[in-house]
Amino acid sequence: MFLIAILIAIACLQLGGGNNPLHQDAWFEKWRAFWSNIGPLKGFRGLSLAIAIALPSLGVALLSFAVRDSLILWTSFSSILLLYCLGRGEFTENFKGYLSAVKAEDTDLAKVMLARLGHERSDIGERVDWGMLNGVVLEQSGYRSFERLFVVIFWFVLFGPAGALVYRLSQIAVDRETNKMLERWLWAIEWPVVRVFALSFAITGSFVGCIERAQALLKCFSTPSRVVIREAILGALAITHTPFEEGVKISARELDETYKLLSRTLSLWVFVIAVLSIF
Repeated sequence: MFLIAILIAIACLQLGGGNNPLHQDAWFEKWRAFWSNIGPLKGFRGLSLAIAIALPSLGVALLSFAVRDSLILWTSFSSILLLYCLGRGEFTENFKGYLSAVKAEDTDLAKVMLARLGHERSDIGERVDWGMLNGVVLEQSGYRSFERLFVVIFWFVLFGPAGALVYRLSQIAVDRETNKMLERWLWAIEWPVVRVFALSFAITGSFVGCIERAQALLKCFSTPSRVVIREAILGALAITHTPFEEGVKISARELDETYKLLSRTLSLWVFVIAVLSIF
């Protein structure tokens, strides 16, 4: 059942692109505001956010349990919830648009594509260090693909629609406001998934390169998720000319290989889930 729901949700996401009608988050903004304005909770921002995330997730868990005996109802319900929880906006077209900008050395198009990928860069002028900029896009794209698909699928498989919803609502809350405790919570629920994601690159890319480059970070309890993912990708692509301490400089070809690596990794995850669903 999990596999069918995942395939339906991913297919709908690909077909709809950035125009997913389910990606409407205004209700959550109002819901958060409601709880944060309740008298006893006004001085406890973290508690009000926890309630705002927990209650809808609990409701989803109860509904999922209620329809568990009907394959059609559970799959339909889970597919819709999963589609809502998958990442916002378009990714593939924006990534390929940036690659086109690099090949044409079009700085204006590069700025537009970077913004759409979630990384504003107002400092791009006529003279651009494309290698450094490509490194920024690699890091941003690695994390974007992770939060859009992989982490949502991981928690969905473990805890059903409720697990996926907890992550997505947490991500939305972090995007909307600066809250150190909330950011730490998001990092904590990403931590185990980042390790599985990074190790997946060792299978879909260079095993030795990925392990050698990322092994120290895999055991770290402080490194940001996007940095671990970046280093695992660089290792999987056997990119050894860029030290971790310095800025990441990569070519357009290596950036193109990044997209192929992410696609192979998604196929691997779907295959593993399919195998697990048999048993």
